[in-house]
Amino acid sequence: MPFIKSEVLPKTGNKIIDAWHHQLAQSVNHAYAVWGRQHTMEELGAILDGFFGNIRRHFVLEESIIRGAGYEDWKTHVLKHRMLRSELEVCVNKLHQSDAPQGALIDAFSQIDSLIYDHEFLEDQDFWTIFERNARVTGGEPLVVWRPNFLLGVPGLDKEHMALVTLLNTIYEMAANDHTGPEITGLVQSLREHTATHFANEEAYGRDHGLPAWGEHADMHAYLLADLDDLVAKAEIETADDLCNYLENYLRYWLIDHIITADDVIRKNAKKLVH
Repeated sequence: MPFIKSEVLPKTGNKIIDAWHHQLAQSVNHAYAVWGRQHTMEELGAILDGFFGNIRRHFVLEESIIRGAGYEDWKTHVLKHRMLRSELEVCVNKLHQSDAPQGALIDAFSQIDSLIYDHEFLEDQDFWTIFERNARVTGGEPLVVWRPNFLLGVPGLDKEHMALVTLLNTIYEMAANDHTGPEITGLVQSLREHTATHFANEEAYGRDHGLPAWGEHADMHAYLLADLDDLVAKAEIETADDLCNYLENYLRYWLIDHIITADDVIRKNAKKLVH
C-alpha cells in the first residue's frame, strides 16, 4: 500500500507540474517501502538524497513555469518553496539517523506526507487559474510571440533569444501538424545545442560583468539542459501530441521566464552601460 496516494493529489492544470508531483510522491513511497524492509543506511540514504535533489529541481521548474505563465505573486510562492524545502530537509535528516526510534521515523514520513500534500493542495491552488487562461494554442498561432520587452539591449544575446523563439515555434508547428521522426528529432537536437551555446554566452557575460547571483542562474541553465537531453532522447519515440504537451506546458513558459525574469539582471546591466 503506498504511503502517499499520488492519485488524490490535486491537478494544477499544468501536465508537467502534475507529473512532477506524482514522481515526488512515488519517491517517498519508494523510500518508505525500503525503510519497511531490511535495508542498509547507504541504500535508504541514497534514495532520500535523490528525493531531496528532485524537490529542489521541481521547485526551480515550477517557479519558472508559473513566472513564464504570468503568475504575479510568484515571489511569495518562491518563499513558500524555501520554507518547505527547509522543513523537508529536517525530516530527511531524521530518516538518515540509524539510531532514531521507530516512532520518530514514522513521524518523519508522516510529516513529509503532510507537507507535500498541504503544499500541493493549499498553496499551489493559488496559480491554478493561470493555466485555464493559457489554453492550448490553436489556429496556427505561434507558441511564443516575440515582444519588444524581450529585448535585453545586448545585440548578440537578443539575436540568440530570437533564434530560440523561432526554433521553438517551428518545432511546435511541426508537432501540431503531426510531424514526427528524424526531421523533428533533428530540430529538437538543434534546440538543445543552440540553447547550450546561448547559456555559455550568457554565463560568460555574467562573469565578465560581475553580475550577482550568477551561480544560481547557471544552476537553472543546467536543469534546463538536462531536461532538453531527456527530450532529445525521447523525441524519436514521443507522439506529436506528447511533444506538443511538453512544449505548451513547460518549454514556452521556461523561455518567457528565462528572457523576462531570469535575464533581467543582464537587461539592467546593459542599461547602466548605456547611461
